[in-house]
Amino acid sequence: MRRASRLSACLIFLIIVGCADNVARYSSRLVANPEGDERRTLRMGTNVDITLDSGYTRALRRGSRWQSVGRLPQGEVYKPIDSVLTVEGANVHEAYIVVEGKRLVGFYLPVENAFTPISSKPSVSLQE
Repeated sequence: MRRASRLSACLIFLIIVGCADNVARYSSRLVANPEGDERRTLRMGTNVDITLDSGYTRALRRGSRWQSVGRLPQGEVYKPIDSVLTVEGANVHEAYIVVEGKRLVGFYLPVENAFTPISSKPSVSLQE
């Protein structure tokens, strides 16, 4: 009986430790580009490897195309063209990149109307 209790305790511990953290989300309002205003389409100039705060990784590939869709207080928001970007924690969320200056500062989660920051803030090169 003792062995079964220890085995159960170890199994519960592994399940708890193995669960990923939730993606931190902060309510944010996207200010969309004005209607009729030409939306800028840019290309990623270099490969960018990102480690999310949840521990998962994502890659933004050189040559991938991004369309400006608006702005958050944290930066300009770009939606991927011809692909879907997700961020992952305990759940998976559709995401757009948020760039301030030449740094990726986080992601806009369009379904949740939320911003999720990243700690690493890698440099990105978006080109016309």
